[in-house]
Amino acid sequence: RRVLFRSAVSKNFSWVSSVTLKVDFGMVSEDSFNSSSNYSVYSPNSVEEEVLYQYFQYWRREESAQQLIERFRSLFLEGGTDIDHRVASALFQLSTSIDADEKFKYVFNRCCYILINYWYGQSRDHWAIPELIGILDNTAIFSSTGQAQQVRNLLRQFLASEQYGALDRLRKIFGEPKEIGRAHV
Repeated sequence: RRVLFRSAVSKNFSWVSSVTLKVDFGMVSEDSFNSSSNYSVYSPNSVEEEVLYQYFQYWRREESAQQLIERFRSLFLEGGTDIDHRVASALFQLSTSIDADEKFKYVFNRCCYILINYWYGQSRDHWAIPELIGILDNTAIFSSTGQAQQVRNLLRQFLASEQYGALDRLRKIFGEPKEIGRAHV
């Protein structure tokens, strides 16, 4: 089963203007690379989840791996202050939902794999896989402002999860991250 949502054209959310949000009852095959999760098979995606998934699916085609890592960091680790309000709002709504403690780790994991799978298919971007996973190690950059505090707590729980363990093993396969400031084109 699939439910479609048409997004309105908006000058503030240019990434949304050409995107149809699809709420799938199950995981999209291109984003399921070893996600270590059966969550999506049993639970339909919420609109907030789909906003996050579609956001990264759109931008992975439009920006370099370095820009995507910074976008990811800004949303999840710095509170989304530089991100489209609609996306940050979806993240905050998801993080305060009744089942956030159980659900967030799967949603965050899938957001990681949306980027990882894309980069895995492009050998020039393999460096970005351990780089993305490596930014989770620096807890000092986590934002502690208002709504971002709940996201911070959920990220701490994620770091103790099986999903993070699988990501960490993947990082070791692809090597240690390079310095963020290094240019990758």
